[in-house]
Amino acid sequence: MGLCDEHLYEIATFLDESCKGLKVLHLQRNNIGLEGAMSLAQGLVDNQNLKLLNLSYNKIGSKGVILLVEAFRGNRTLRSLFLDANGIENDGSYALADMLLEKTSGLEELHIGTNMISHAGLSAIFMAVAMTNKSLKFLDVAYNFIDVGIMHQLRQLLLRNTTLKYFSISDLHRFTAQAIDGVVDSLLKNEGLKMVDFRQTSRDFFEFVTGSVQRKRTNAQQLISFRCDDHFVLKKPLPLTKTQKEQDNVPQIVKRRAPSMGQYSMENPNLRHQKVKREAQTQEMQQMIMMQGTQSSMKSPIYSV
Repeated sequence: MGLCDEHLYEIATFLDESCKGLKVLHLQRNNIGLEGAMSLAQGLVDNQNLKLLNLSYNKIGSKGVILLVEAFRGNRTLRSLFLDANGIENDGSYALADMLLEKTSGLEELHIGTNMISHAGLSAIFMAVAMTNKSLKFLDVAYNFIDVGIMHQLRQLLLRNTTLKYFSISDLHRFTAQAIDGVVDSLLKNEGLKMVDFRQTSRDFFEFVTGSVQRKRTNAQQLISFRCDDHFVLKKPLPLTKTQKEQDNVPQIVKRRAPSMGQYSMENPNLRHQKVKREAQTQEMQQMIMMQGTQSSMKSPIYSV
């Protein structure tokens, strides 16, 4: 829409308690920064009517998130908050975790994908949802700086929370084999999820996790639906097993007849190529020497007149 910080000052004036008809506010894909977030936060302090706020793909950053969280403190009506792609770091994630820990929070949907949150900030979100939050149903944290450091908190989220229905996360295929087994075990014991969205993952990881979970969950447990991106990421080649290494070290049989023996010899193809090259160079040198000798004999007459 092309809105900037100056426009947010005007919009914020209509967000006080007198604006009771506004339930949904879509401001995604604009040029809203910290000043715009500040104006918006001031307008939302006394607002108890807004149910959905979409600020995805702006530039409010962590400081803007902190201002919004303060504005929503004590708010019981906000249900959906979209903050994808806003340059949010760990400080903003900590503020959101505090918001989720509040007993008065009625937030059901939180989207913070495509930001710059590391395992520390994500762990704070996961623990808040695992410990006390009973309202959140949709959580999207995909495309952040996700590594194996979140493993413990991720397992706590999957094991302890029973209200979360949709969960989106990325890059789990980079985890160690032991950590991936832990993810499978936690999903097997989960009692609430209906869909898990694996973003930016490999085919092997997706097929292993989904197959293991669906095969081992009992009939009494609700089946979990799994979803992934249209295209799998390219994974690194798996390390060779001991048997494969031994096979690679065995010299290949090259069908080359030995000069003086009527049998085939065992030889490495690379060494054979070098030997053939040296033999060709030697033959070429010998031919050049013979040609030079012939030319010299033609210039020097054998018989004198």
